[in-house]
Amino acid sequence: MAETADRMEVSQGESSAKPAAEDMTSKDYYFDSYAHFGIHEVQSYWSMFHEHHFIYFVLFAFSGWENVYGFDMSCIKEVAIKEPLVDVVDPKQLVSTACLIKEVDIYTVKIEDLSFTSPFCLQVKRNDYIHALVTYFNIEFTRCHKRTGFSTSPESPYTHWKQTVFYLDDYLTVKTGEEIFGTISMKPNVKNNRDLDFTVDLDFKGQLCEVSKTSEYRMR
Repeated sequence: MAETADRMEVSQGESSAKPAAEDMTSKDYYFDSYAHFGIHEVQSYWSMFHEHHFIYFVLFAFSGWENVYGFDMSCIKEVAIKEPLVDVVDPKQLVSTACLIKEVDIYTVKIEDLSFTSPFCLQVKRNDYIHALVTYFNIEFTRCHKRTGFSTSPESPYTHWKQTVFYLDDYLTVKTGEEIFGTISMKPNVKNNRDLDFTVDLDFKGQLCEVSKTSEYRMR
């Protein structure tokens, strides 16, 4: 009996070992008691592709690490910015115009079309600081008797899809009329295709700030 108990303890110890954060997949997050709801957001995101409609992915720039609702969150900045945040964005924080980065026709889309790289150009609407980029999608049901649809934009009524925020590791100081250029890429993660890898190349040359860099993100 003692030998059996020992073996059981070893087995339980091995099965409860947790992988390093950078190696965790959607499955690990799903069964981890400290996991967030990111996997459910991704499932909802992909479930949209089973309907017959157009999807428009749109990019905004908006402005906030040293003061998040009155708290200094800079200590978690390095880890937090690597994973896009699904949250509600206050439309008052939008600093730029929007830019269409991908259009999908559900009737004709192929699996390979869902991995893409798209350029973008955002026009700054006011003097401000930009801490992140935010994406959302619009839906159009074009083959109904009456054309209809909805938007998940920060400026539209709330939906449970919210918006997806890509934080920058440093803010941009921008002035009205300046332009932010770049490209955004999306593809399934090689370890788990339920996870999504994003690459954002940013090129900004403003009067008060110049930035040219590449940032990597992973949505679980």
